[in-house]
Amino acid sequence: MSEQLPSEIAALLAGAVDGVSSEQVDLLFEMLEKGPGLQAEQGEIEAFVDQVLATEVGAKIVEKLSQKRQSSSEVNPSSQGQAKKEKALRAQLKVHLIGTEPSIWRQISLASDANFQELHCAIQDSFGWLGIGGYEFRVCQGGQVELLISDRRRQEEGGESDHFSPHEMTLMDLLSHGVSEYLYLYDDDDRWEHLIAFQGFGAVSSDRGPQVHGGSGLCPPEGCGGVEGFKQFLKGDHPLVQEYGSELVNRIRDGEFDPRSVRFGKPSE
Repeated sequence: MSEQLPSEIAALLAGAVDGVSSEQVDLLFEMLEKGPGLQAEQGEIEAFVDQVLATEVGAKIVEKLSQKRQSSSEVNPSSQGQAKKEKALRAQLKVHLIGTEPSIWRQISLASDANFQELHCAIQDSFGWLGIGGYEFRVCQGGQVELLISDRRRQEEGGESDHFSPHEMTLMDLLSHGVSEYLYLYDDDDRWEHLIAFQGFGAVSSDRGPQVHGGSGLCPPEGCGGVEGFKQFLKGDHPLVQEYGSELVNRIRDGEFDPRSVRFGKPSE
């Protein structure tokens, strides 16, 4: 699933987390190396991820890495910028825009200790959204929202215990608790819902920026009215068609996504 991980990197990870031996790290990476590739079926990838996270070594290493990041930030907040330059496992994610047919999706990766503000920006840039609406992440179970990641909602609802800031919560925080699938909602008016699925870890890398590895479909126009409005837009029966012309409709309907066209900006506050 990823390039061969050097033994010195495995030793570095083992030395960075208390109670995890280099042998345990090697066992985990051996499983990752034998896992399904990026082009595998979603069901196969999800089953493999569940298998890895269910093992004692997988859960322990992910949990310890998360704890180490949190404790280092608490002890010396001024060192966060320096810590961001250290090597980290890359988390590989598939983001699907729910309700679109044909499916609009992106396959991205970023540092596994990146926060959800950084993930928000990576999704925006890889899809082509303009960032003009609010956003939040939701972890759901049984149709109920179990955890909400949103600065705005956290302030509006008085800092509920299950509400977290996207600047504080990291991808590793969710992975360490076995959460590999969650929702990203963008724009309060159009209500674009994206399903995010964790597909596995990539190689340890000093490149901490987001990357896009694949995708399909072009981004809907902002302000078109969500999924239902987008369907009407593609049929040519929408006020935006008069505003932008039929050429835009044809480009979005028939155009192909090119990962090389994506330009990632710096996450803003």
